[in-house]
Amino acid sequence: EIFEASANGERVRFTRDIGNIVMDLNDVERIDLNTLGNKDTTTINDLSTAATLDTLPLKPATAWAMGQMAAQFKTDMPEQALSTLYTDTSTLTRHNVIDGMGYLGGEETEQFLQIFGLLDGNPVTRGAAALAMGRLGKAADLRDLTGLLRDLDPEVRWRTAWGLWRLKDARGKLALEGALAD
Repeated sequence: EIFEASANGERVRFTRDIGNIVMDLNDVERIDLNTLGNKDTTTINDLSTAATLDTLPLKPATAWAMGQMAAQFKTDMPEQALSTLYTDTSTLTRHNVIDGMGYLGGEETEQFLQIFGLLDGNPVTRGAAALAMGRLGKAADLRDLTGLLRDLDPEVRWRTAWGLWRLKDARGKLALEGALAD
């Protein structure tokens, strides 16, 4: 089966090729897609052009869905679409973008998380970035991540500790031991 979501003016069009199903969605915050075969193709086009995204809470849901699709279906996720959604000022959207990036992997994703996530002014985003880095399972440069062990926000500190633990990197272990000594 082939599933596709795309902007349709102020709305979102969701299609499925089997049965020639076309849904014109409005006021939808979340789409749960449960594919049962492993040969399905799912495409989420750039939904940020839909005018309703500025008035409806669809941007956070879109970012969340893209991350979930990357995790569950190992699709070629549109990293550009996720990074475009990051420009939204909503804390929930930014959190979901960062969380979704944690499922993508790759050098560009790691750089995005370090530059935009770990250094973000919002503690919710910083914490999500620390978890996402841990989920990626590797980090070339741990300086920004280990620096969050001294963050003023306790939630950011524990998420950073979890992320460092997930990395299973000797440098992270040393940083965690140092944080325990403080």
